[in-house]
Amino acid sequence: MREEISQAFKRAMKPPDRSTPWEWCEKNVKVDPTSPFQGLWKSDVSPWVRPIMEEFRNPRCSQLTIMCSAQSSKTQTLICLLTWALCQEPAPAMWVTSNGSEANYFMKTRMTPTILSCAPLARQLLTTQYALTTSEANFNNASLYVTGAVSKSSLQSKPVRWLFLDEVRNYPDGALEMVQKRTRAYWNSKQTIVSTPDMENDGIHRSFLEGNQQTFHYQCPACKEYNPLQWGNVQWADDCKIDGKYDFDRLATTIRLVCPICEHELEDQPRVRNEIANKGKFIALNPTAPESRASYYWNALLPPWVKWRDLVEEFLSATTAMKNGDPQPLKDFINESAGEPWKENMTSIDDDTIDHRREDYTLGEEWEGEYTRFMAVDVQGGGGLHYWYCIRAYAKEGANSRLIAYGKAYSEIELLEIAKENKVPPLRCLIDCGWNTASVIRFCQRHGWKPFRGDGAKHYSVKDKATGKAVKQIFTETWADADMGTRAQGLKKKVKRYVWSNDSAKNILTELMGGTIGSWTIPKNTTQEYIKHLTSEIREEKKQANGQINYVWKQIRRDNHLRDCELMILVASIATKQLGYDTQPLDKESLIV
Repeated sequence: MREEISQAFKRAMKPPDRSTPWEWCEKNVKVDPTSPFQGLWKSDVSPWVRPIMEEFRNPRCSQLTIMCSAQSSKTQTLICLLTWALCQEPAPAMWVTSNGSEANYFMKTRMTPTILSCAPLARQLLTTQYALTTSEANFNNASLYVTGAVSKSSLQSKPVRWLFLDEVRNYPDGALEMVQKRTRAYWNSKQTIVSTPDMENDGIHRSFLEGNQQTFHYQCPACKEYNPLQWGNVQWADDCKIDGKYDFDRLATTIRLVCPICEHELEDQPRVRNEIANKGKFIALNPTAPESRASYYWNALLPPWVKWRDLVEEFLSATTAMKNGDPQPLKDFINESAGEPWKENMTSIDDDTIDHRREDYTLGEEWEGEYTRFMAVDVQGGGGLHYWYCIRAYAKEGANSRLIAYGKAYSEIELLEIAKENKVPPLRCLIDCGWNTASVIRFCQRHGWKPFRGDGAKHYSVKDKATGKAVKQIFTETWADADMGTRAQGLKKKVKRYVWSNDSAKNILTELMGGTIGSWTIPKNTTQEYIKHLTSEIREEKKQANGQINYVWKQIRRDNHLRDCELMILVASIATKQLGYDTQPLDKESLIV
């Protein structure tokens, strides 16, 4: 007993640790076992996070925001700060991810190994069987809750001092504001908000703008001035093409970061990139912001392990896809490499705009440059079962297409005849299965057509079969089975169903119809009926209570069926790489014949 009292007295009399959070983490925190940088965390790997970690200890700062590119040490920095906070200033803490499965995965693969390998924190872990679970960790003087932003019960029930919000771009609407209320019970609370951005004026972008907007600047070795490290100052030669395609090996030798003041050029070399990371600094672009709001920004040019060549290749590939009808790769580059929000530049399409897409050919006319055709069908039950259809042909290269036929049919047999007459193979015949689903699936099972259904998702994360990495696209594939007949009858079989993002497809179609990308045309004898269907929706701004502006599509005319057909054709054309070059191809059972 005397020994325990003596040890307790020694701990009480021990002087406080005066080291900075990053210095403490270098001695106590081990990195993710899957990281290329094994062992204890070292700030030398990402020196730009040191001032951020020092700001974290500032008692006058209650909200710390980091808006930056992907894979640039942001999550590991948060883990280090959380570990320091639980050890040095123990209090209830919460880590929020986008959903419950991600929260459990994070706790299992990142946080639990960090806790167990950090001796000062592991010693404080309770010895009960519930000390460490997939959703929380309990210590002598603190608790850590890990939850998803979709769990309202978890977000509403626990007051915390330390709040860590990771990848807030993936939170559902309203979740960010809800979880931020968890810190109200603590006068000395701190919110740390980290994410790549998504859209202009979204949660992370607004939070960054509210702060002092500290942006990373590099020092020019020639004029010694500090310049923003931004993508617009990267240059390369324009003549590095062979047969119209970039020779990236040759192009890589021409990449330069150009000083906007003295025009001094820096090459894409490891030594140069390391020097930028070590000698640069953050400069506040909004110095009059309240001291309680600190915000930081950097992009993929900063991490020394990222070659500028790779960024240039990514950018050129994305711009090519944009020119050929698919803006998603460029948006991904702006968000995840440039670390900037995507600014919508969309306007609604009126009748006159569609009318100007007429060209000198007629419905049903053969197209010399044609490569493939799609037929899409919208199923309607009002006034008796009937079908609206649209047929569009695509050129072999580029986002060039023309309308071949459209109209209304009243039976499945008539649909099959229309497809045959217009030389559209079954695998490129698309039909909406959002209504009368079982019947449509059976029809597809019999005749080899493809069922399609739109939903409200912004995008889908899909594993790239070639690289194994997750990529974003505006559609995903699921299996559908109407459970009809028996296997012996040859009827019981699953078919692939394509689920697509309504908003994303509508945005791309608007750009095509407006002439921003590609060549999307209609025949000279197209009727006003078709044009009215295509302009049946408008895009409106919708301002939320928190000030965020969202864009929503509003239907202004009852009949929009041919528009839905064109949207399905658009998705199919992206899936088969008729539009864009960076979308993931489908497998052998796909739309590709």
